[in-house]
Amino acid sequence: MSPKSGNARAPLAVRVAMVVIAVVMAAATAWAAINLYAAVSCNDAARTLEQNVSDASQDAADLEMLRIRQQQVDDQLDDMQLFSALLLPQIRHAVEGNLNTSRQLTQRTQEEIDRQQQGGTDDQQADQPIDGQDAEELLSGGGLTEEQRQRIEELLQSNQSSTPSESTETSEAEDSDATGDGNEQTEVKPW
Repeated sequence: MSPKSGNARAPLAVRVAMVVIAVVMAAATAWAAINLYAAVSCNDAARTLEQNVSDASQDAADLEMLRIRQQQVDDQLDDMQLFSALLLPQIRHAVEGNLNTSRQLTQRTQEEIDRQQQGGTDDQQADQPIDGQDAEELLSGGGLTEEQRQRIEELLQSNQSSTPSESTETSEAEDSDATGDGNEQTEVKPW
């Protein structure tokens, strides 16, 4: 009899091992893709969040547009939160921190919109953007990278340096009272 002409098959154990290796490689590729997507999305959301914090601190902030952008950031971070069990720890912590910071800003923005729509009792307070203390609380939320944190701190410092100090405002108010001017003017910080 002549030998069979055809391809020889590998033993069953080798075929099973190859299938297991292929499945493990596919799972590792999917895990890496999820982490890469989450890292890129988290960085994008963090940049948008940083811009929103900066915009919220301005006097003429468009609160409705800010609320819409914040809702988009919240949704983006919520979507990443679905995969938190698969994310690397540093990515998971960044997503959680950014989500907490984003939710705080969204809540404060919505409160400010509600206050303006209700025609709050103190119109000056309703027109004020997020103050320095609120911005500091957002910074301490933990979701920002060190570089983003430094940029926001630089914005805070530049705001403080461009605004007269409290002692200067007090002495100016005392001077105007002493001259009988009677007009009390206070500087509104853009925070």
